[in-house]
Amino acid sequence: MAKLAEDGANGSFDLNKLSGPQRALLREALLVAFTRPAFDQMLQNNDENKRLDILTTDSALRTQLFELVLLTQMEGWTDTLVAWAQKARPDHARIKSIVSDLRMLKSIEADARFVDRSLEQTVKARSDTMEMEEWVLGFIQLRSAVCRVEDPRDPRKALGTGFLVAPDLLLTNYHVMENYLGEAPQRDISTLAFRFDYALESTGENYGKIVSAAVDNWLVSEAPYRTAANGTVPDLDYALIRLAVPVGNDLLGGPLVGEGLAGKVARGWLQLSSLVPVPSDKDVIFIPQHPRGQSMKMAVGTVLAKPDGHIRYDTETQAGSSGSPCLDATLKLVALHQGSNSDRPKETLYNEGIRIDAIINHLAAKGVPKFWV
Repeated sequence: MAKLAEDGANGSFDLNKLSGPQRALLREALLVAFTRPAFDQMLQNNDENKRLDILTTDSALRTQLFELVLLTQMEGWTDTLVAWAQKARPDHARIKSIVSDLRMLKSIEADARFVDRSLEQTVKARSDTMEMEEWVLGFIQLRSAVCRVEDPRDPRKALGTGFLVAPDLLLTNYHVMENYLGEAPQRDISTLAFRFDYALESTGENYGKIVSAAVDNWLVSEAPYRTAANGTVPDLDYALIRLAVPVGNDLLGGPLVGEGLAGKVARGWLQLSSLVPVPSDKDVIFIPQHPRGQSMKMAVGTVLAKPDGHIRYDTETQAGSSGSPCLDATLKLVALHQGSNSDRPKETLYNEGIRIDAIINHLAAKGVPKFWV
């Protein structure tokens, strides 16, 4: 099984030796967190000899940040720049998580699958129109859209993983939510919680934001997993949950207005689409997850097979990873992670997810108002 990419604050990581994708990640974080005047002020507050017009050419802010990050790499003060940014924007989600995001991306790039063909080459092989900056933006958004499903009454505390598919809609496994479902549920949803942004940062533990399920009509749609008792039922194992608030519309770090900025930095969600091609055997599969309730990790693996509405892969997962999104090389959603065959020791070990197009077909058949493409 492929190893999990860590986001924790432990371990050595040299910010002054970033790869191309890592530099792009840093640039994009700075771009959404600062206007040009605010960025210049941040530089001046720490070193009166440093200004964008001195350090870079007179151009758009995105280009200036491209040049500045390269300069800090050559001169060995990227770590200082990051520290200044975190001091200036201590509550901005993109800046607060930048070191752990960079560390996670480094772990992904170090995966054995990217030795002969780099991450950037792998992305291009899947989509020759996708630029690495677009991939990096998708990577950044994953942390915001993926959450930990938890209930303090449960001995496990963390029940699984879930992810936003609309501003107020969350997708996870039926078996993660099973105790809250049915005509006589074992538990009510009063203390069920969805924790977003939980991570271990370079600045300490970030407990994130807790969102509850909607009080009324919280269960939008569901389908059980297949068992010996219901062997003819399609094995879809999903639950679509309406949240109490449209957390996907959250402004992370607050509204910003300035050159190169869209004005609002939204949390966002992962788009359900039946138009995304099903990955081929040996294609890369990424799974962002909260294994054993830990801060978010990203695992890399490859497709092994695609039996009847499922995708099998060797991407590593653990207890608590159920309900995670399975993403192709371009970070498009292709499956809902379900579990492994570890209870069948005579079989070769694999993990498995429910194909998103199978879930979309079920939603459409049940008459759920369309929010997918």
